[in-house]
Amino acid sequence: MVMYPLKFAFSGYSLIGLSLLILAGSTAVYMLFNSSKSRTAWLLIGFFSAVALGGMAMILTNAIIHYHRLFAPWQDFWILAGGVALAHLAYSLPQYERSLEERVVTGAVGFLAVLALVYCIVFDYRFLYQWTPGLSVNDAYYLLLPIGILLVVIVFLRRSILERR
Repeated sequence: MVMYPLKFAFSGYSLIGLSLLILAGSTAVYMLFNSSKSRTAWLLIGFFSAVALGGMAMILTNAIIHYHRLFAPWQDFWILAGGVALAHLAYSLPQYERSLEERVVTGAVGFLAVLALVYCIVFDYRFLYQWTPGLSVNDAYYLLLPIGILLVVIVFLRRSILERR
């Protein structure tokens, strides 16, 4: 296996990742050190922490030359993991509602996050130990994030319409 030296080249996407890391990370830290920690606050801390980690993965993907593909799938995984917290949050406002629907929705988003995690681990194993020049993230993997986001958005819209009635 050819080992390349570790080189950095910050691009526009690296700066977007840095912005995500700063904004989401500082929000999570602020909420973490806030005195009141309700269920909703913990869910938001989880979401913003996951977005901050997604920003870190975006920085690593776009700033590290030769090894950037190692971190590429992790960007979507962290946002999906944050989506699990958002799905729980949808059922926590205005008060926590444990229902079959809540279990199904959070289970579905959680399943997508677990699929993404498994893919990330397998991809990184292949990258580190079975590397080939054509190795890249499968396009089908990038469908997991939009499906997860769509599911969470539908839940929030549905819940907001139900609350108005």
